Amino acid sequence: MPNLSIRMMDGEKTTVDKLLQDSPILIDFWALWCAPCLKAMRHLDEFQNKYVDIRTLSRARINQTE
Repeated sequence: MPNLSIRMMDGEKTTVDKLLQDSPILIDFWALWCAPCLKAMRHLDEFQNKYVDIRTLSRARINQTE
């Protein structure tokens, strides 16, 4: 995987390599106009909330319009 520079949802800038130092990552490419993307996002949020104490997965969401 290339060491991409990305901006997190909170505005913080980071790289794939930095995220991989802490845990596995899920990079989610999405768009507001994409109904399947929004449906999947709900399930990913539920998964993250269910396992919030485990902290074994970092998520990076990349909006296609950015």
